[in-house]
Amino acid sequence: MSYTDVPAADRQSQAETLAGALGAGWTLTDASRTPAEWHDWRLRHADGYELDLSWPTAWHGKPARLEIRGCWPVAADGQIRYLGSTAAVPRIEVAQSRPAAAIAGEIRRRLLPAFVAAWQEARKWVADSDAYAATTAETAAALLVALGPTAHRSQHSRDTIYGGANSYVYAVQASGGEVRFESLHCPLAVALRVIAVLGRPNTGGA
Repeated sequence: MSYTDVPAADRQSQAETLAGALGAGWTLTDASRTPAEWHDWRLRHADGYELDLSWPTAWHGKPARLEIRGCWPVAADGQIRYLGSTAAVPRIEVAQSRPAAAIAGEIRRRLLPAFVAAWQEARKWVADSDAYAATTAETAAALLVALGPTAHRSQHSRDTIYGGANSYVYAVQASGGEVRFESLHCPLAVALRVIAVLGRPNTGGA
């Protein structure tokens, strides 16, 4: 929830009026009902992108402002992992006293062109990240089965599997569809069989 001196009823009224001024395709959500949200009201477009509304406290007699800030897309696990989330998301500020139609015009002109382009790039990045995470999870699950009943996941990373008792493999780490052997200790005879399975050294980077 945002820190503000604007009464809740006034914030709701302005948010509802602004959603109407933006027109077809826009809906309004009371984001303050979700503890994880910082802002009271969120506008969502039918294409999926969202804008947060907040009413910063006016200091030293300055005119009250309304801030409209874009929202980065959320990953499948509910987190915002997009690299741009550490940078400034596109945003604008306008005077709270301006008519809703004028504010809607400012959003279309000053915010949406830059934000929608950034959001589309972020959405692709998040989709690729989600796909990589899903493949990594499948790889880790397969390793857990292959290493047998003594194998177990690391307490710190579900992608790292410990071989457990009576296993030559100390640990393996899943990374997408690939596997990294953290440590492998075994008798020479076993090592020679492993090398025979692996074949000649990989010189092509594949």
